[in-house]
Amino acid sequence: MTEWSEIGKVWVDSGQIAIADPCYLLSRKEYQETFVKNYQKQPHEFKRGVVTNGWGGDGNFPVLVKKNKDGLITEMRIILDRGSPEYRGVTE
Repeated sequence: MTEWSEIGKVWVDSGQIAIADPCYLLSRKEYQETFVKNYQKQPHEFKRGVVTNGWGGDGNFPVLVKKNKDGLITEMRIILDRGSPEYRGVTE
């Protein structure tokens, strides 16, 4: 079985995390005009990715991946539980 390895951290200042293709990310103006008005009440309806909230707010969270025998990423995890032994948040 392949081990989980940390590839970085996701920094959160809006209490939300989006997973999407970078070509679909919005400019600040588009975010305010589109996302805040249309998706904030039902964040799971973001049609070109996934937006989630409800884990306790802002901070930074480790992103872990597993790779197959060819070195391709097959799974990704974001550790949101600060009490988890896998959580290694940076304090700033």
